[in-house]
Amino acid sequence: MTTTVPQFLFAWTGGLFLGLFFFAGLWLTVRRLPESRHPSLLTAASFLGRTALVLLGFWALAGTGFERWVAVLAGFVTARFLHRRQLSRGHIDTSQEGLHGSHSN
Repeated sequence: MTTTVPQFLFAWTGGLFLGLFFFAGLWLTVRRLPESRHPSLLTAASFLGRTALVLLGFWALAGTGFERWVAVLAGFVTARFLHRRQLSRGHIDTSQEGLHGSHSN
C-alpha cells in the first residue's frame, strides 16, 4: 500500500509531536535530578514511561506502512534537532539558577 502525501505529513507531524514530548520530558527529568531523593528511580521511570508512550504513538501513527514508519521517525528526529537548537541558542534556561529558581539572600 502506498502512502499518500497527506498521510505522510500526518505521520511526520505526529512523529514531531512525539519527539517534542520525549525530549521535553527528558529535559524536565534532567532538571529534577539534583533535587530528587531517588535519582536512579526518577531516571528509570521517566525513561520507561516516555519510551512506552512514544512506541505506542509510533505504532498508532504508522501501523504497518513502512513509509509511515519512516515519516514518524523523520518527525521524531526533527524534534530532536529543534530541541537541541533551542538549547544551544539559550531559549531554554540551562543555568543552575534556572534549575532551582531565583533565591534572594
